[in-house]
Amino acid sequence: MRHVVSAVERLGERDAELEASLRAMSDRFTSVLADQAKMFRESLEKATEKFVTRDDWAFWKSLLTMGLIALVAFGWNTLISKLHR
Repeated sequence: MRHVVSAVERLGERDAELEASLRAMSDRFTSVLADQAKMFRESLEKATEKFVTRDDWAFWKSLLTMGLIALVAFGWNTLISKLHR
């Protein structure tokens, strides 16, 4: 009977050690993931700040406007040429 009690106590101690070890590993993993998420957010913020400046936005807006005007002009020219045939 004493051997059984001793074995149960050792298993209980081992269970507590495993739980503490898994908890520590989980805490480290969570910390690393949080750090990586923070670095990703910071780098994404820097990239978007560099890309979306006023000058860049003005350039893309004028480029889009010119593209739309070109499409309208092409469509209008095609319509006029079909009417004159």
